[in-house]
Amino acid sequence: MVKATEGDSVSLDCNYTIDSSSKTKIPWYKWYRCLLNWEEISNTTEYFKGRVSTSSPHEFIDKASANIVLHNVTITDSGMYICEVNINGISRHGNGTFIYVKEREYEDFAAHVLITVFISIRIMSVVLAVVVLLIVFLCHNKKGKQLVFPYAMKISIFILG
Repeated sequence: MVKATEGDSVSLDCNYTIDSSSKTKIPWYKWYRCLLNWEEISNTTEYFKGRVSTSSPHEFIDKASANIVLHNVTITDSGMYICEVNINGISRHGNGTFIYVKEREYEDFAAHVLITVFISIRIMSVVLAVVVLLIVFLCHNKKGKQLVFPYAMKISIFILG
């Protein structure tokens, strides 16, 4: 089983063994996903278009590797995948690989939002305290009275918490 998270790339391995002297026809390989029937996996398949990387001809022929990589996987990509290798008209299937794609967690985003909200509230409290101090100062100056500093400080400390 291969486990992945939404948006990840997943490598599906398919290796085969063959005697190099028996390669007379051009070999090929395909990958399939089992849904209600077997759906071919390739960049020409509508659902997987642009999300599949395949082994190079060198890797396939010389290194016996029929691997693929699925990019930007989604939850709906979860399922059983099987490779098929055909050499000299003889096809063989792998055992299959099950991919389980889980939803991406956004806990870090939620924590970031909470911190931002908390900081914003603190900044607004400071601004409000300054405004209250300014209003108290202006009101006392208009009446010809002196500012009662301790009273204004108590108000600002109350607002700042």
